[in-house]
Amino acid sequence: MFKYALWSDLGRELAMHYGAAKSTKQLFADRITVVLDENAQWVLYYNQAATSFDPGGHPKQVLDDIKALKGL
Repeated sequence: MFKYALWSDLGRELAMHYGAAKSTKQLFADRITVVLDENAQWVLYYNQAATSFDPGGHPKQVLDDIKALKGL
């Protein structure tokens, strides 16, 4: 069981809100990463260039950045 909610965005509303699509008619959203806090406020944002440059290292980069923000 996955402990986090998975979102489906068939109408591209989330993609438009978070900047992953320029139009609701865009076939596929851009690959971006947005990390939200418990109040749904943006904490970290990685654009498509950051997420596709090193897809194997991107999750580690995000975790390292979160640890740095938390002072860990």
